[in-house]
Amino acid sequence: MEHAAESLDAAAAALLSGDRCLASTGFAAKQVPTGELAAIAHGTAHRIEVPGVGECEALAVPLSDPETGSLVIARSLDEPFDTDDASMLRGMARVLMLTIRQLRLIESERALREQSQREVAERRAAEEELAHHALHDALTGLPNRTLLLDRLDQALIRASEQGTIVGVLFVDLDNFKLINDTLGHHVGDDLLRLVSARLHESLRMTVDGARVGTDTVARFGGDEFVLLAEGLGSPAEATAIAERIASRFSEPFRVDGDQLFVTASSGVAVGNPGARADALIRDADAAMYHAKQRGRARFELFDDRMRERLMRRLGAEKDLRRAIENDEFRLFYQPIVSLSDGTITGAEALIRWLHPDRGLLPPGDFIPLAEESGLIVDLGDWVIRNACQQIAIWQDSGVAQRGVTVSVNVSARQLEDASLVHRLGAVLEENGTDPGVLGLELTESVLIENSESPIKLLEGLRGLGATLILDDFGTGYSSLSYLRRLPLDVLKLDRSFVGGLSSPGRDRDIIQSLIQMAGVLGLSVVAEGVETAAQLACLKDLGCDAAQGFHLGRPMPVDDFEHLLSIGRASWRVRSVVTPELRPAGEHAA
Repeated sequence: MEHAAESLDAAAAALLSGDRCLASTGFAAKQVPTGELAAIAHGTAHRIEVPGVGECEALAVPLSDPETGSLVIARSLDEPFDTDDASMLRGMARVLMLTIRQLRLIESERALREQSQREVAERRAAEEELAHHALHDALTGLPNRTLLLDRLDQALIRASEQGTIVGVLFVDLDNFKLINDTLGHHVGDDLLRLVSARLHESLRMTVDGARVGTDTVARFGGDEFVLLAEGLGSPAEATAIAERIASRFSEPFRVDGDQLFVTASSGVAVGNPGARADALIRDADAAMYHAKQRGRARFELFDDRMRERLMRRLGAEKDLRRAIENDEFRLFYQPIVSLSDGTITGAEALIRWLHPDRGLLPPGDFIPLAEESGLIVDLGDWVIRNACQQIAIWQDSGVAQRGVTVSVNVSARQLEDASLVHRLGAVLEENGTDPGVLGLELTESVLIENSESPIKLLEGLRGLGATLILDDFGTGYSSLSYLRRLPLDVLKLDRSFVGGLSSPGRDRDIIQSLIQMAGVLGLSVVAEGVETAAQLACLKDLGCDAAQGFHLGRPMPVDDFEHLLSIGRASWRVRSVVTPELRPAGEHAA
């Protein structure tokens, strides 16, 4: 502006863009007559007042067009503009326009460069955040399983190079589910954060009081944590960490103002050069499981005896998986008899394993392993599917009289699967099975373990039309008010009560009270474990609806049960079921 004003001996000059003054000279700050300058730029005025000079003649030249901007020059009335002045002003305007364009181009490039840098920085930050989330637990901020296994692989490589030992500690909280169920998941989450901090405090310390940088605490999943310590000289250094964990957990945790006493079971495994990460984790997990079996709130060091037991267990689990794939299981049926007329009212379907080498195995030989390994879900589905297929066959052939039910046991792991109702409905529809003929047996302990939503689940199962049976009643901890809320159809009295009928005691009074209570709740009662004629007669006198047990019939193959069904349709009576000829071959009265 100064250069333009000096070149034309002007009193003032201004650069306008629209109605805004971008730059000026000859006007005092905050006193630029923007409105008058705009009028001159638009050709509606030709004179302007300049401070210290007075009224001046003004000349305006557009830079390229009026929208781009204009250059306005004001000079004393004593020195009017001539043609040469106008020509010079237009030249200045062109130079100024080129300068402005260059400056705008530079500014645009700078803005684009800054925007690109911001985008790169934002993208890098987003990638780093995604990478962090992919490798860390969202709740505790600890490394997750993926990062742990990577660090363990690297630690084992360094151990092979340095000739040192790698220690892995598998830590599982004792009875954590109880805290979630009773105090709520928000308390459980807060507790897991506090546990994470306490485990970190249990890591090794350097001589200057800092944590050993190569040690790691990771959340493996749920209430399971894994500690990694490398560069160890002996297993004793790993067990020392386990001892510190036990010491830390002896103090209460404070959550929401309350003190929670929580213990943990730990398994310790050490890997020598050449060890595999997955094997080391597996060994530590096995040692932790052994610690829980020995009473919880302790740690165990994995040794050769555990290795042998683990290998046997892995072999048995492999055989069990193969058996499911090869359909090596069979259903046996134990009759349930009406105590009013002696007819068969149903049967409990019980699984057997037809092992290729060991022969027919009872449930006790493989069900615990199925529950531990999670195969119980597949096994339970197999039982339900095959029971429904058999029911459909009996219905189509007319072997089963109307109202004869077949019940199957449902495990806690099956109830944890949200798709159970949908899967069961699909099996019933696929086989054309009348759902009212299928009974689902659940124990009190199973319902307590799934106490968050048992009523909703049972209502879903009952909505399919299935009969709901509370098995082993009297051995759990259900209150009467809780029992009253459950949508049940049948109570099965536990065999421990029935066994007591053979000798004087209170079992008769207890059973009578339970039968009366069931009647008030509108439930029928089945007594399990009937093994003598005296027990059977007593249950009948007490008004029990039905019974099952070795005295009435042992679990038997489908052909034998079909034979009993045909007898039961005619005139089967309680007094006739104790005769030896009706027992399967090789079985004897209890």
